[in-house]
Amino acid sequence: MAFLTSTNATEAIDMSLLGQFEYDSKDVLFNSSTRYSWLTPDGSDVEAFGTGITWDPVSGDPLSGTITKLEVDFSNNGGSPDIVVTGLSADLVAMTTGGSLFDEVFGGNDTIDATDFADTIKGGAGADSILGNDGDDELFGEDGFSTTGGNDTIRGGNGNDTIHGGAGDDFAYGDADADSIMGGDGDDVLYGESTLYLVSTGGDDTIRGGAGNDTIYGNEGDDRLYGDGGTNVVSGGTGNDIITEGGNDTIHGDDGDDTVIVSFSFLGDDEFHGDAGNDRLDLGAVSFSTATRIDLASGVIEALVSPTGADTISGFEEVYGSDTTDWINGTNNAEYLAGGDGGNDSIYGNGGDDTLIGSNAGVTVTTSTIYGGTGNDQIVSFLGDDELMGDAGFDTIKGGAGADSIWGGAQADLLYGGTDNDVLFGEAGVDNIYGEDGADRMFGGSENDWMWGGTGNDLMRGGTQEDRLYGEDGDDVIYGEAGFDRLEGGAGNDTLWGGAQADNLF
Repeated sequence: MAFLTSTNATEAIDMSLLGQFEYDSKDVLFNSSTRYSWLTPDGSDVEAFGTGITWDPVSGDPLSGTITKLEVDFSNNGGSPDIVVTGLSADLVAMTTGGSLFDEVFGGNDTIDATDFADTIKGGAGADSILGNDGDDELFGEDGFSTTGGNDTIRGGNGNDTIHGGAGDDFAYGDADADSIMGGDGDDVLYGESTLYLVSTGGDDTIRGGAGNDTIYGNEGDDRLYGDGGTNVVSGGTGNDIITEGGNDTIHGDDGDDTVIVSFSFLGDDEFHGDAGNDRLDLGAVSFSTATRIDLASGVIEALVSPTGADTISGFEEVYGSDTTDWINGTNNAEYLAGGDGGNDSIYGNGGDDTLIGSNAGVTVTTSTIYGGTGNDQIVSFLGDDELMGDAGFDTIKGGAGADSIWGGAQADLLYGGTDNDVLFGEAGVDNIYGEDGADRMFGGSENDWMWGGTGNDLMRGGTQEDRLYGEDGDDVIYGEAGFDRLEGGAGNDTLWGGAQADNLF
């Protein structure tokens, strides 16, 4: 493991110039059993310290030796060395033949503390720790060319740095000033602070923009991207990404099933685009102080009370609302629209085969109003006294807890009251209506409906056609009304009224 320090450096390190370290047999300066030194082609003085050093008496080339320490004086001015590399166990012969000095010295798990000048640092193979310090540095976790590398930790320090993580699961931190950070292969964590440009090329990466104005690219993999502060442009790339808004951001999910998390107030400065894939817009992360409007049809999201601006949204197939009152409006496509973790929500599915969810369970009792619109919709509520309307289409509607009011709409619907005392209307279509728990009131409508009262003392009315009404548990009151109906009271003391036609009562 090599430890490179540069306390006394008077100029930058550039590891892309092998001449700063390269052995030159014509310029051997000194040799002994513990020290071997030479002058490189570009004029740097390299001092290698170790044990068992031998050399050819004619050519001066080394024959053996293990090097434990390396000192380099770039200017060869006879002063203190610019860099010192310790912690070595390197083969002197391998270092000085075949151009392999870099690999031999920096091929392991290295710790490199660069100068305060504009350095070019290459960690080589192994899990390296690199600190750029001051200056506009270019820092590589590996050698800049290899497709293999370790899990590196790289910090830019002050200055406008360019950081390349390379292969491996790397951690890269830009620190101050305008940095460019590229993760490379592997599952990387990239943090910008005041960074200008961050990009990963593979793996499931975590990228944080920091306080500056950033450009962030997730590229391949299932990435977690954070804009943080500033005015940011964030692109997920391929993969199923999770992108969290920070400041005034423009966010593109790109390919994959992405989740975009909205975490700030709506000032009209943000753009959220799901793009390709089945994408979700999520407002559940932050408590908002006012009701919100999420309108997929018109492509805006804004506060409903005293709005200061409307942010732009497009390309989302799923919406998860906030913990306050949400007004959610879908499009004519198939969508999943959920009211979030609280608030009195209104959800409009419009066209398409939608799944519409009221406020989630486990929160304070709330009220949702849900309109399915056209299409075959799945509508679910949880807590609260909700109003659920299937409208056109073959809908499935589930009431959940609370005294819900449920309307099936135009086609053959499945209606479930849930717990508490619900009111269910089949309306048009051949409906199947389940009261479930509670003392429910159930109305069939204009077609041949089927009803099951469930537990509780229910009131059931068949409607105008040939209905099948089953009271089940409880003391039920059942009216067949018009049509040739079948009425069964079930358990309990039931009251059955057949109606106008020849009915069967059990």
